[in-house]
Amino acid sequence: MAQRELLAENLSLLCRGKNVAAICRSIGINRAQFNRYLSGQALPSERNVTKIAAYFGVQPTALFQDDAIGSSYQPDRQRLGILHEAMSLIGDERPSSLEPGLYFVTFGYPPDPKTVVRSVMIVEIKGNLTVFRRLTGFGERERTWWSLYGGNHIGIVLDRRRYLYFMSMSTFGNREPSLLAMEWTSTQVPVLVGHGTVLGTSDSLLVPAVITRCRPRMKLRTALRQCRAYNIDDADIESFVVDTLTEKGNELAHMLKPLDISIKIRPSS
Repeated sequence: MAQRELLAENLSLLCRGKNVAAICRSIGINRAQFNRYLSGQALPSERNVTKIAAYFGVQPTALFQDDAIGSSYQPDRQRLGILHEAMSLIGDERPSSLEPGLYFVTFGYPPDPKTVVRSVMIVEIKGNLTVFRRLTGFGERERTWWSLYGGNHIGIVLDRRRYLYFMSMSTFGNREPSLLAMEWTSTQVPVLVGHGTVLGTSDSLLVPAVITRCRPRMKLRTALRQCRAYNIDDADIESFVVDTLTEKGNELAHMLKPLDISIKIRPSS
């Protein structure tokens, strides 16, 4: 069987029961081009092969192997007892106080105080859970520094006392996990302020973060264009967001200094 046909067959298995348009948006591949892969009319570039494999959590070579997806992609439920116990705990959760919708998540970057990084977060209610997808780097030009930090984090929001915890794992690259701990501020505009970390990178950072609601009726495509790094003087970044990030960053540095812990935390080997 030709490579194009093998790819088409395996992609069809991976996409079964899923929204192809949503998959294309998450991966960052044109829908028409993706359809050509699905129909066996074209082969993706090496870069797109890597992105597709990372999204579905398979090895790139498996996309071109006969029966590789069908034999390895379906989980064996008998071997996942502890996973099902964990899932039952999640299943007992209730929706958080965060309303569904489109949000900007703006992070400070301690090594460069003049830079902030903006992500886009889609929040939904699925059954009795608040779930989200956080997209990073989709507005960056290829080969820029911040384009290397693209991410597609999928996770759940847990509501504990005054904090909202955003727990997720990226579908890209090494699937690094992340955690944001946020709380509502007492301002006229509802704003979540806190800190977060993305683990598994070469330098895991504890960074300040601000979550704001996107303006009403903003399209996801429009929001994704703003999903990039900014200078703090950029007119597209609200001054109160910059001020809040600066204040929270100073607070984190003050908290960690007496403990002799750097704000840059390297993962243990």
